[in-house]
Amino acid sequence: MTTHVSEIRTNGTRDSRAVQRSEAPMSSPDISPDRPRLSDLLATGVAIRSASVTILTVLAILYTLYFAKAVILPVVLAILLSLLLAPLVKRLHHALRVPKGLGAAIVLAALIGLLATATTFIAAPASAWVQTVPQRLPDLKYRLKAFQKPFEKMRDASEQVEQLTRLNHPANTGVVSVQDSSPATAVMSQTPAFLTNFFVMFILVYFLMASGDLFLRKLVRMIPTFDDKRRAVEIAREIEDRISRYLRTVTIINLALGVAVGTAAWLIGMENFILWGVLAFALNFIPYVGPLAGIVSTLVVSLLTFDSAAHALLMPVAYLAMATIEGNFVTPIIVGRILTLNPVMIFLSLMFWGWVWGIAGALLAVPILAVFKIVCDHLQLLAPIGAFIGGETDEPVS
Repeated sequence: MTTHVSEIRTNGTRDSRAVQRSEAPMSSPDISPDRPRLSDLLATGVAIRSASVTILTVLAILYTLYFAKAVILPVVLAILLSLLLAPLVKRLHHALRVPKGLGAAIVLAALIGLLATATTFIAAPASAWVQTVPQRLPDLKYRLKAFQKPFEKMRDASEQVEQLTRLNHPANTGVVSVQDSSPATAVMSQTPAFLTNFFVMFILVYFLMASGDLFLRKLVRMIPTFDDKRRAVEIAREIEDRISRYLRTVTIINLALGVAVGTAAWLIGMENFILWGVLAFALNFIPYVGPLAGIVSTLVVSLLTFDSAAHALLMPVAYLAMATIEGNFVTPIIVGRILTLNPVMIFLSLMFWGWVWGIAGALLAVPILAVFKIVCDHLQLLAPIGAFIGGETDEPVS
């Protein structure tokens, strides 16, 4: 009897183990890696939605920057101009005990007076030269006759294509209304908006310089944690220090280039040599594109001014040599100690901000890129972007 019971227990144990072995594979499909889990599907959906929100946010920012140019552009110009002039206000305050409000008014009045004097000094020669351009255009056309043959072939080909298009679409012959689109009309129509933006910009510059660190203190109070407060102060101080030094240094370098170009124009015998010096100073704030525009302008004017082709090439060649020395040796050595940027990123920034804000955007492209790089260097999440924007010798802030 005992043996029989033990056999039954043994057989029962074997049967239970067999049942467990047979049931074990039944639960394997629940943990199969081939079947997607609900958590993975939810995570994928969240990632797609996050990417969509990011894309829509970027598009909204681009839309705002493009269509709100009249509001945003004076603010950005005022901030950068205040960074350039703020050290003068601080020196007046610390050295002569001049209140910041009065110091800001003095510096701003001096700047406006300087701009008004320069504009008055070069406006008359520039206007007189522009009036003589129509009489000189036939001479320019004659001197450029050797270069016109390829363009004439292209023009003939385009006219033939246009004639074929008109034959295929004879119904598209309507009355064309001609509107007045002269440069004078365009300038007169844009003058009120320009003067308004100019006035708003200088008002903002005054308040930014007179207030000092007021906005920074208010911003720090709004930040909750101490680490974020410290990081915000570091970013603001570095932007103020490096961008102001960069703007001052670039302004001095461009002023030296303008004096050199104006002196070369005077020695070569070009008319209105001061105008070309001022033009070289202003255009050199736009990297790559500005000097190229200045060289082409001097080439055209030299061809209109001088009879000899060799004499006409002296000014653009001298401008090219000076711009090359400045762009490849002087500026990288001096400015590189303050801030280094990737040339490719500089060119892309010029394209982007030139498309968004035109000439003013091209002038602001490098300072905006420099500010963005400083912010990226201080944020661990964006540190790789800051390293990519920087030049070869630049090291991100740890």
